[in-house]
Amino acid sequence: MEIKNNLFLIIAAVFCFSGCATQYELVPYSFTQSADDTATITFVRHNGIGHGVERYNGVRLVDFESLDIPAPENETDWQRVTFPAGKPLNLRVFIYYVNDFHSERRKGIFRCPPLEAGKNYKLWNKGNEQLILTDESVKALRYSFGKPRFNSVYIQEIPPLPE
Repeated sequence: MEIKNNLFLIIAAVFCFSGCATQYELVPYSFTQSADDTATITFVRHNGIGHGVERYNGVRLVDFESLDIPAPENETDWQRVTFPAGKPLNLRVFIYYVNDFHSERRKGIFRCPPLEAGKNYKLWNKGNEQLILTDESVKALRYSFGKPRFNSVYIQEIPPLPE
C-alpha cells in the first residue's frame, strides 16, 4: 500500500511540475497587410514575488479599433502584435493584478499615442494603477525612492472601478 501511495505522489509531482513549467509559444500577429509604416507592441505579463507575496499582473489585448484578435491556437499566445504607425490607437485590453491580498481584473481602453514606424514597444500594467508604454529595451519597471528608473513613452492612469 505504501509503494502505491509513494508512486502516486511521484506521478502527481511530475505532472504538476511539468504542467507548471509549460511555456506557451509566442506567435506574432498583425493588424496590417504590409510591414511599411508599422510598429509592434509586446503585452507584458509578469509573475513573481514582491515584498514576500506571490503576485502576477499583466495586460492582454482584446481588440483594436473594434477588430477582435482571434483566439490563439492551443499552447500559443499572441505576442509582438503589429499595428499601423503614425496615428493614435484605441486598444481594448484586459488588465489583471492578483496577489495574496487583492485581486482585480477588468477591461479598459488604452489610448495609445502614435507609434514610431519600425519601433518595438512594450505595454506594462503597474499593479492596476497605470498602463505604461515603454521602448522594447526596458527589461523591468524599476523604481528608486518612488521615482521611475526607466524611460516611458507614455503613461495612462487607470481610473478606479466604480463602487
